[in-house]
Amino acid sequence: MKRFFCLILFLFFNFSLTAQIAIAYDEPYDSIDSLISLIIGDGVSYSNVTLNNNSLGTQFASIGYFDGSNSNIGIDSGIVISTKTIGSIQNGFQGSIPNTLNYDDDLEQILENISSSELINTSLSNLIILEFDFIPISDTVSFNYVFASDEYQDNVCSPNPDVFGFFLSGPGINGPFSNNAINIALVPDPIIIGSYTNTPVNINSINSGSVGNCILCQNDNCFDLDPNWSDYSNLFVNNLSQDLVSINGFTTPLSAFSIVQSCQTYHMKIAISDVSDGLNGSSLFIEQNSFSSQISEISIDHIPSSNVPNIPDSIIYENCGVANIKFTRQLGDTSDVNISFKLSGTAQGNGVDYDIYSDSLTYQNGLWTITIIYPNNEANLEITTYDDNLNEGNETIKFDIDQYYEGCVPINDQIISFTIKDQPNLELSLTSDTAVYCPGDLVELKAQLMGGVGEIADIDTSYFYEWDHIGLNPTQPVFPQITSTYYVKATDICRNTILQDSVTIFVPSYPELKAESEIKLLCEYQKEELCVINIEGGEGSYFYQWSNGDQNICTVDYPGEYSVTVSDNCGISEDIVGRIYYDYVPDPFFESLNIPHSNFGVEFNNYTEVNLYDPDYILISDNNSLDFSWDFGDGNFSNYQNCEHIYQNEGNYQVILKIISPIARCEKTYSEYINLKSDFYFYSPDVFTPNNDGLNDKFKIFVNGVRKFNLYIYDRYGNLVFETDKIDRTWDGTKKGKLLPQGNYSFKCLMVKENDIVEFKKFGSIKLIR
Repeated sequence: MKRFFCLILFLFFNFSLTAQIAIAYDEPYDSIDSLISLIIGDGVSYSNVTLNNNSLGTQFASIGYFDGSNSNIGIDSGIVISTKTIGSIQNGFQGSIPNTLNYDDDLEQILENISSSELINTSLSNLIILEFDFIPISDTVSFNYVFASDEYQDNVCSPNPDVFGFFLSGPGINGPFSNNAINIALVPDPIIIGSYTNTPVNINSINSGSVGNCILCQNDNCFDLDPNWSDYSNLFVNNLSQDLVSINGFTTPLSAFSIVQSCQTYHMKIAISDVSDGLNGSSLFIEQNSFSSQISEISIDHIPSSNVPNIPDSIIYENCGVANIKFTRQLGDTSDVNISFKLSGTAQGNGVDYDIYSDSLTYQNGLWTITIIYPNNEANLEITTYDDNLNEGNETIKFDIDQYYEGCVPINDQIISFTIKDQPNLELSLTSDTAVYCPGDLVELKAQLMGGVGEIADIDTSYFYEWDHIGLNPTQPVFPQITSTYYVKATDICRNTILQDSVTIFVPSYPELKAESEIKLLCEYQKEELCVINIEGGEGSYFYQWSNGDQNICTVDYPGEYSVTVSDNCGISEDIVGRIYYDYVPDPFFESLNIPHSNFGVEFNNYTEVNLYDPDYILISDNNSLDFSWDFGDGNFSNYQNCEHIYQNEGNYQVILKIISPIARCEKTYSEYINLKSDFYFYSPDVFTPNNDGLNDKFKIFVNGVRKFNLYIYDRYGNLVFETDKIDRTWDGTKKGKLLPQGNYSFKCLMVKENDIVEFKKFGSIKLIR
């Protein structure tokens, strides 16, 4: 089971190392009484000091004074007890100690707990035993020490380490050692500060966490002592260099502690010994004036619950929170402490001017009693004052505390007085109502409290502000878009007087800012002016920012889309887009062909092509959306894309094709001259009589003005009976020399005119009569 105590273990130290430890053994440190007096501190008286040997006053002594302020031992000064002579601690000299007693039941019992091995040699050597009686004035006793040994590091986890103990016996002590003593040289709990394990301090319990290299050293020797032995390595100082202290290693400063009964006589036995041999000595360094039994004086603190600083503890302001009188004892006690007092003064209790309260407060026969109940070390008395709405000046409360005992020490009576004061007037000033020019302009709202208890406290948190839906700072930036009223609540550190006020910010309302941009259509790809138009609303002064960088109301640029932000002095803006379009018209082109079956017929084919290059903001129209205008040169016109025209006379004519875009009505023209001549003739008879009478015996096509000619004649079943590509050749009504029957026949004639490339056809019928 772990034991919990109130003293805190000293675990950390940090100082400059410039010299070695200093050891003194001559006068006045050559008597045991003078050395014991060095470690005795407050609250302890001692007697009956004994030492088991008389080696005092020389460097070969077993006990003496040390000054560790310039070393790394961790304790500034005190006494050192050593099994290797105290002189060797300073200069490394190893001497022997005159010693006739080499057996001690208590140390033997500790050794048995260290290892269960039957092979170990547990003979003690260089045994030092220092004993004395003492009387503590409180319910605790403690002292600080360092254990050091030359057995570090080689002999860690050996079966027979050097051993020591602090054996305490007396009233209420019931332990396993002689005189029912307990050993208070225990390893502190590494987790719960102020508590201890049941493990005795030695090289197997506090070390670097690694097993030594001796023949018998093994992990089980440490584990059997304490399974958590390696967790205590933070309590160890490796000192193999021995620069400042001639010992291989030692613990950090530790505390020995126990609960006792105040004003009773106790016995302390400090014993340390080498085990098996005296080759590697061990030492104890006990801090000067640390062997003490501190009386837990009652401290009385006035702590207003509102944490009002800069005000004397004796001042309480009406209704300014709950004041506290805290009765605190610094150390624990096994019994309750009763502190009685009477109340007096000009202030009235029982809820008139004030009330007092505590969980442990009682009242009987005109006497109040507050109790510090064990195991608590404090009790709080609350004083609640009330605002009686009367300006009656200062009132007083007096606590007349009777004499009480702490342990066996009487504590004199005392009087604690408080003055109850009226709270000073609290005033709130606020920014005046104001107007802004633009919606969203910055306005700093400023609230300022003056007076009250907060002015007396004079700290950053003397006053508290709360702007409705804004924030808690006294100065608040706001950016009102419309006329707005802002409300603030404010109070001081007492938080019971709440002042309210408001400020109105007037914001003008401007019409909505509106604007438009032109749309321009061009018939040529060139720069054009584009302007913002129809601007209205807003504050009235306008600024422009075009996407091309211009900042005027108009910009000049090539076809494209241009955004512009129109804004006013209040930052109200409108984003619009203007566009410049190039209404592209393709280059017109046509070809003309004579109509085959007509002398003066001409076919006009419009080959105008749409440019496939299509950059942004260039309007490209296909032929279906363009408008066409034909001027045939003879006073006739047409609006068709492709057309035919029959001229009345031969001649030379200028034909003009005009292309018109559908949006901007941009135009382009193309013209050609055509020359028409009457040089085409075609005639086919519809009957012939091949009977050899010399009249109309053969069928012949009469044609001129062609450069290509093909004739095909078919019977009524579609069978080809005759063909020729000669204009002058005739058909006699036979097929391969045989007469064909009379009846109806058909023909097809394929021709291409002179100065033309188009083949055209003529169809007709023939009647053969015999």
